[in-house]
Amino acid sequence: MRRETLEERIQSYVSGDYYPFHMPGHKRRGEILGEAEKLDLTELPNTDDLHHPAEILLWEEERAARLFGAARSRFLVNGSSSGILAAMGALFRSGDTILCARNVHRSVIHGIYLFSLQVRWLLPEEAAAGMPGPISADEVRKALKETPEAAGVVLTSPSYEGFVSDIKEIAALTKEAGIPLLVDEAHGAHFLSFAEGFPANAVSLGADLCVQSLHKTLPSPTQTAILHEAPGFQRRDRLERFLSVFQTSSPSYILMTGISGCLSFLEKNGREAFSAYRKRLDAFYQRLDRLKNLELLSVKGRDDGKLVILTGEEAGQDGIALASRLRRDYHLEPEMAAPGYCLAMTSVMDTDEGFERLEKALIMLDRSWGRRCGAAKEKPGLPEIRMSIHDAMEEETEELPFTEAAGRVVSREISMYPPETPFLLPGELLSEELIGYIQRLSSGGYTVHGLSPEGRISVVKREKL
Repeated sequence: MRRETLEERIQSYVSGDYYPFHMPGHKRRGEILGEAEKLDLTELPNTDDLHHPAEILLWEEERAARLFGAARSRFLVNGSSSGILAAMGALFRSGDTILCARNVHRSVIHGIYLFSLQVRWLLPEEAAAGMPGPISADEVRKALKETPEAAGVVLTSPSYEGFVSDIKEIAALTKEAGIPLLVDEAHGAHFLSFAEGFPANAVSLGADLCVQSLHKTLPSPTQTAILHEAPGFQRRDRLERFLSVFQTSSPSYILMTGISGCLSFLEKNGREAFSAYRKRLDAFYQRLDRLKNLELLSVKGRDDGKLVILTGEEAGQDGIALASRLRRDYHLEPEMAAPGYCLAMTSVMDTDEGFERLEKALIMLDRSWGRRCGAAKEKPGLPEIRMSIHDAMEEETEELPFTEAAGRVVSREISMYPPETPFLLPGELLSEELIGYIQRLSSGGYTVHGLSPEGRISVVKREKL
């Protein structure tokens, strides 16, 4: 017998005549959000409770687990960041040392701070235009040998630009060492068993926990995400405890209804939709192979749903220039721009028309684009570590103009946004080289997070060092 979905149940409920003498205060009148307010419910006798799912939400999470091949899946309404923090709380204890990819999202840095973790960084392979590539199994093997006290491994795969690490081999290494593997798979929610031509998801390859942002690559509202457990996961009690800590006690039924609708789409249309998506991508890469000055990055093993257009870094012709031209001249809105490339994100919901518009724009722009200068300007190396992330964020601080703060230890992360992958972390030394890099980014039109609007930076007071 077919089960009723959350989406169907809520639609049925709000079409009735129940009057809401309960939260939220808009009373579903539609005067603020229009029709969306009708779906904005609270925990009622037949809508279940995300923090203690026992009926329809439990069934929805079980449906998600079947679709993604997990032992159990949890809805997240505070984005992937809440799932990352809850997973880190479940897996690690205060003072643990972890092996962590250097190109992680800032939410992982916040977890390191909150749980007072020590870090041994895993360095990604270098890719085109200075992009961080995958984390190799050899890098993890070496780090495990040099850090026998490691309590676990945390990776980002796929990366913002689509680079996928060898999760299967890395998971085998962590299992041999007897420690857990957590994968931030925020950009890989479309890694499904029936999505032919795309990588397998991390939990199916042996990761203990992985977190995916449904909204990034599937038809689901912004802020919706999901956390998957592998079979045999042993720390469920701690995971549930920290999910309650990092998720709101008033979860949005608009967002949960969106997740339910996304799951229904995957069940009913997923195989056919992904087959069409794969064909669109293959045709796009084939037709854009004729570009002469721009270049569509094509690397085996990468998630090529992330369209990376290499531009070079000649004056006026870098990623931000390409993004600006696409936006201004063709009304195409790319995901991000970086020195040396521009990123256009695609999904199963893209249309033939959308791909055709981007194809025509790139072909036209290619004709007037100066020849690429090759590799992007070299990025600064790893900063010198003077304090742990936790200690640096706990110390007394002062603010200085960042151009005058060379040789000082920073107390908050500095990153380019997007993708908000920090290149300078709390406890690390700000060098003249990094100051120059920040100046180049800022003057080039890129957004740098971690500086005040006046260009000041927070540093640990000297007497605290």
